[in-house]
Amino acid sequence: MVKKNREVWREMGLFGPDSDPANQLQSYNNQNPILPAPIKDIVIRRFSRYICQKYRRMKKTLVLGASIRPDRYAYRAALSLLRAGHAVVLVGNQAGEVGGQPLLQGRPDVSDIDTVTLYLNPVRQREYYDYILALHPKRLIFNPGTENPELAALAEQQGIACVEGCTLVMLSVGTY
Repeated sequence: MVKKNREVWREMGLFGPDSDPANQLQSYNNQNPILPAPIKDIVIRRFSRYICQKYRRMKKTLVLGASIRPDRYAYRAALSLLRAGHAVVLVGNQAGEVGGQPLLQGRPDVSDIDTVTLYLNPVRQREYYDYILALHPKRLIFNPGTENPELAALAEQQGIACVEGCTLVMLSVGTY
């Protein structure tokens, strides 16, 4: 079921039915007809997207398989997450930094992880099963080439939502 932005806002506890900013903007535009109707709709859509993105930025993401090499998708995803304002923890097998964020090695002790996005092939993921599940993320993203039915089944048993998709695409279209 696709939810409208107002429903998402209410679920996040940001706005009540009377204080919905999209309704306030709509009523303001109706009272002050400066803009033609199609432009009003565009303004309202962009405003709605802005509000949702602003409050979704609080999600902390762990990038497993992060890289310091700029030609890697894990590197690009880490930069995109940082630019979008997400809190990011980078875990890889090399020391370094990406976008000013240190690249951690091993299994760092972190908490409050909302999303784990994978950039490791299924064979390399096996050694991280316990670590990933112990983080208790709300969501696990299998980027292209990392799809793993075994890990997905284990995660879903613990109530972790599994998504097969591309982090870069999700960020670019606003579905992250």
